Amino acid sequence: MNSMVVSLSCRALGWCLGAVTLVQAQGTFLCGNARLRDAWITDCAGTPIGGTNFVVEVRAENPQTHQFDGHLEYLAGGESKPLGMVPILGGKHAGLFSVGTVRIPFVAPGQEASVEFRAWDRTTGPTFETAKRRGSVVTKVRLGGVGQPPTMPSPMTKFVGLKVCPVP
Repeated sequence: MNSMVVSLSCRALGWCLGAVTLVQAQGTFLCGNARLRDAWITDCAGTPIGGTNFVVEVRAENPQTHQFDGHLEYLAGGESKPLGMVPILGGKHAGLFSVGTVRIPFVAPGQEASVEFRAWDRTTGPTFETAKRRGSVVTKVRLGGVGQPPTMPSPMTKFVGLKVCPVP
């Protein structure tokens, strides 16, 4: 759902020129599994994985195209930045990842978004599609950011974890 912003530019002659701009909706959610119980990223045997070679990519389904789109943003220090690959933590935090607030520019606040989490071992391929060890899961997230002032970003409560396994 899009919202409409209308601005008027009035001239001294007494006439106004109206400009209409469509602004895409931008719902938000708290992205990460650190607060979820039993929702780790693991290998096929169920052992949590992590470290510099393991990453997660977060994508959301665009309601207009019905395709998963990775053009999401994370909010940090009052700025929005493109969301890229996120490392999976290692050591005693293996299997966990944390991004913070993520904005989905093409899904309206208050709506439910289909969010895909894709994880892979970068030693087996630089991208999800080429990696020989990978896994993905899609979950639903009800987005925050409703109203003025906007509601808090919604937590990711339905993420159940995912397994990174060898693929043929």
